[in-house]
Amino acid sequence: MTIVSTAVAIAYSRLKYKVIIQDICQPVVNILTLVVVFALGFRLFGAISCFVISFTVSAFIGIHIVKKIFPELFLSFPAVFENRKLLVYSLPIVFIVSSYFFIFEIDKIMLGIFRSVREVGIYSAASSIALNITIFYGIFEASFSPVMAQLYHNNETNKLVKIYGLISHWGLYCAFLPCVCLMLFSREVLSLFGNEFRSGNLVLIILSLAFFLENAFGQARQLLQMSSRQNVEFVNSFISVILVVILNIFLIPRFGMIGASLAIFSSLFSISIVRLIEIRNIFGFFPFTQRYSKFLGFSILVIMVCFISIDNTFIFRLVLAVIIISCFFTMSYILKSKEDVLVLSIIKQRFMKKG
Repeated sequence: MTIVSTAVAIAYSRLKYKVIIQDICQPVVNILTLVVVFALGFRLFGAISCFVISFTVSAFIGIHIVKKIFPELFLSFPAVFENRKLLVYSLPIVFIVSSYFFIFEIDKIMLGIFRSVREVGIYSAASSIALNITIFYGIFEASFSPVMAQLYHNNETNKLVKIYGLISHWGLYCAFLPCVCLMLFSREVLSLFGNEFRSGNLVLIILSLAFFLENAFGQARQLLQMSSRQNVEFVNSFISVILVVILNIFLIPRFGMIGASLAIFSSLFSISIVRLIEIRNIFGFFPFTQRYSKFLGFSILVIMVCFISIDNTFIFRLVLAVIIISCFFTMSYILKSKEDVLVLSIIKQRFMKKG
């Protein structure tokens, strides 16, 4: 019910309710109950119970919010069932969502089959850290999906192209600095879990690049789904699953956890290229504006420098990070557009209202 209520909030462009349910209520309740059960001496069972409790509480809050947004849903009126239409649309979507989670879990399972428990633990820590880069993708996905669907079905192609390009550009911006920092300080970040985890630094670097690309290629997956091309995305997701399984079978026995991370990188990169080609053929546009291409080129150059510098001293990497951050803000200022200024002014107004 938590997922359903957040979906209703997104569909009706009430993103603040999505934030309340999914991003505030569930994590806060989970943390508070964790503190209580650990103080009482419970461990694994207590942690699982907290997870269930947090989702139960957020589900009840979600029901209340859905009732506020869509009161007609709770009224008594004759039901009209469109079972066939519902199944034709929803089954591919169910597989698409399931495959996305499957891709990010199958590597750990197969790593456990072919390698040691130690490698599974190190890989899981690196994967959890790198996955945080996709937070920005999720934010833009929630904001952009209903707008994208509305523009497409209203045949407002020009607006759709402009907004898609803007979101792609901002997705690239937001993923850039986290990716760079994780690359330069991969060992230091992993050492928070223990010194033994430092050996997974290359895994963290590869996965950070994979999720950076997921952001950089924009909302291609969502655009296909929201424009009634869910069957096309169904095929994409199926190919992604097959590809990541085959790559894991070949790479993990030979390269271990590095092989698993290369499988994820190759799968995400390949299917992102396929989606861009599909969007070009179906909708007739690429998200690569001139300023996007310039910043993407800058990003690739910086990533190459970071990769070469990962074995240097901490001080050297720290100085390099400061230089890159300075160049990033300079580049952002040079390439800014009227749309960027508008987005920043809206964000500033929101923060001022909250203050």
